[in-house]
Amino acid sequence: MNPRSEDYRSINDSELIEAMFAGCGYNSLELNESIEAERDVLGLTRKGATVIKPESAAIQGLIDAIAVLPNEQRAAYDQAVLTAPRLVEMETPSDKYLRACEYDFWAAAKKLCAYWQYRLEIFGSRYNLPMDLSGEGALIEEEVDLFKRGVAFVGPVDGFGRAVFTFERENFEADWIDPGDVKLKVIFYM
Repeated sequence: MNPRSEDYRSINDSELIEAMFAGCGYNSLELNESIEAERDVLGLTRKGATVIKPESAAIQGLIDAIAVLPNEQRAAYDQAVLTAPRLVEMETPSDKYLRACEYDFWAAAKKLCAYWQYRLEIFGSRYNLPMDLSGEGALIEEEVDLFKRGVAFVGPVDGFGRAVFTFERENFEADWIDPGDVKLKVIFYM
């Protein structure tokens, strides 16, 4: 069951927790006991108290963690949110960072902000443009041309669900003499 589906409000807490933490090795009973203990410690079990869903609590934790990171660590992220909020939401979804960091919102906050800092360092003033092959996004037309000519491409997914990145060796040296970090931009895109 996908905890992000439209009808997730119709499932109970056990099913939601099971769906969110299916890969961690704990069963839903153990996870529910842990959540209930946390709710008790936080004073959330009293009558009439609002029950906080684990996912929304983690996202709020991520937002709070980003807010207290040092300015230099989050500056590129903050600027991207100001200039292109939908792009930030689409290309760096909070829930994916949380899952990748096993719902450690501090680690997710650092990784999310680091992503935008690396993107700024690699793409410069175009960092807050879409990462696409239009030639009008973060990659300029000359960089997009490498993909069009097949110098670099993403192949089919392997048996473990991983994408296979391929670079044509014949064209590699000739096309990749790189005064403007073209290689780095192409690898970042892939």
